[in-house]
Amino acid sequence: MSQRSRDWLIVIVTNLTAAVWLFWHATGEMSGETTLKSTPIVFVVLNAVVLWSIRAKNRGLQLPTPTRLVVTAMMLALLASGCLWAVLHRDLDFSHEILNEATSSIPISAIKPESRAILVQLLRTRLQNSREQVAAASRLKPITPALYSAESFENEEVIQSVKSQAEAAASFDISYADKQQAAMTEFRARMSRADPAYLESFEAQRKEANDEFAKASSQEKQWLEATTALYDFAAANHRLIRLEGNRLFFSDSRVKASFEDKKEHAVDLLNKLQAVQKQQAERQEKAMPDVPLSKLGLRRN
Repeated sequence: MSQRSRDWLIVIVTNLTAAVWLFWHATGEMSGETTLKSTPIVFVVLNAVVLWSIRAKNRGLQLPTPTRLVVTAMMLALLASGCLWAVLHRDLDFSHEILNEATSSIPISAIKPESRAILVQLLRTRLQNSREQVAAASRLKPITPALYSAESFENEEVIQSVKSQAEAAASFDISYADKQQAAMTEFRARMSRADPAYLESFEAQRKEANDEFAKASSQEKQWLEATTALYDFAAANHRLIRLEGNRLFFSDSRVKASFEDKKEHAVDLLNKLQAVQKQQAERQEKAMPDVPLSKLGLRRN
């Protein structure tokens, strides 16, 4: 083999070896972010050292070092860095493989790299929260009499009962949302240390979902406040309200006007809340058309 051929072989083998070594570390204990930061540095330094050695050797042998060899080495370094970066980030895609790991019994400690394990832990936590929510919801009874129905304002006792049921239902729903949000907060904290680059990409992809979650949470609290205010008003004026058949009659027109305004406001907020929740469900179905939402545990945010 000629000296020039050996130089080419050294450059190619060195870059391939570096790529394999970096990928092995990325799928082991080293975090994906550490690998992504070190990848271009390793390739640049490594090729610089190899080229310096080749030129020094060739000078001793009074042989020229082709410019094409230097250019090719730099191109190989850039190409290897880019390919490795793409592979590492593809490894964290929100794919069916990730979902399968989330629903499996594989220990979190056995999932590599760390950033992938953090994502799987997020899905497992939210899935468990969802299962608990479904189980608890199956034991809940519907509000009786129906919310906003004329019968729900029959007398002070019924009014207070319906109000308490509405508060309990909202508290149940808000508690579940808080658990899911807590899981996201922990995920962000851990991922910001393990792989900030992936977290930034993850957050960008979830911006619409985060905006919808914030909107739904705000509207749910507004709806609960409006509904509580309506039933408190009805309780304070129950002597001026009577139920005949399925209709309410008021002995004071001002009380009637105020009641109807409060009721219309509460019902309008409920309709808006339900519309936002429907948008969330449709968006998730579109994003994952062949994966049941109950399997994901991501119905809220």
